[in-house]
Amino acid sequence: LKARALLVGAASAADTVRGLAVLVSDRMGGSVPYEEYESFDGAAQAASLCKAAASRVLPLGSLTRGGARARAVLFKALADSCGLGCGLSLGRCVNGAHAHHAWASVVVDSRVAIVDLLHNPGELLPDGSDAARRYQRVWEHAFSSLAASR
Repeated sequence: LKARALLVGAASAADTVRGLAVLVSDRMGGSVPYEEYESFDGAAQAASLCKAAASRVLPLGSLTRGGARARAVLFKALADSCGLGCGLSLGRCVNGAHAHHAWASVVVDSRVAIVDLLHNPGELLPDGSDAARRYQRVWEHAFSSLAASR
């Protein structure tokens, strides 16, 4: 209902996207500084909820702390339910600090933008820009955090 209310009050598609992004971020633990993302752990809460439910399947809305993937999936679900076109992409890392990193993309004013759901929720990063590649962690290696922790 909150997501649909954003549609009514938004002056533009960009405003709706920004509002949904802030809604998702607030629900999933708020903004996380880029440098602190490696230690932002949503998996512990998910594991606890799975154990309590005796199931590996959780309603996405039951999470109150989520990383990039959980946020991107929730954003996509909300955008789809509001009739906003949205893409969901997964990063290339399958191991390490950025395993299964994901992001949402939208088309605003005929341009593709990556939606920041983590660091500056609601910021629209032009696809292909340095800022978008940083958000997508394109330049980071799967185990970059291990070297940084030494």
